[in-house]
Amino acid sequence: MKTIVRLQDDHVVVKQAEKKTESGIIIPDIASKGGTAEMFEGTVLAVGDSVDNFKPGDYVTFGRSTMSIRTYNGKEYIYLREDAIYSVIAKVDEDYTPTQNEFVI
Repeated sequence: MKTIVRLQDDHVVVKQAEKKTESGIIIPDIASKGGTAEMFEGTVLAVGDSVDNFKPGDYVTFGRSTMSIRTYNGKEYIYLREDAIYSVIAKVDEDYTPTQNEFVI
């Protein structure tokens, strides 16, 4: 039997980004950074009914002070409110023209 988590209102669940060392050890993005002012990245897994700006699959940035971490079956999930997400990082075509709230990296 599977277990599901149903998000409420403006909540978002993110799977944290991971980095791999040269020797193959996987380090979660959160564990590799210190301090509370750091920004983190991850992929949106699910969103609550009130979330308008993000969808599952979006790769987003967020801060440490805005998140809660929950472990299910040995896997960590990050819970955030929609307004705690700073940005979406997306791949676009080379000829894409950014809008006023976007910039190219």
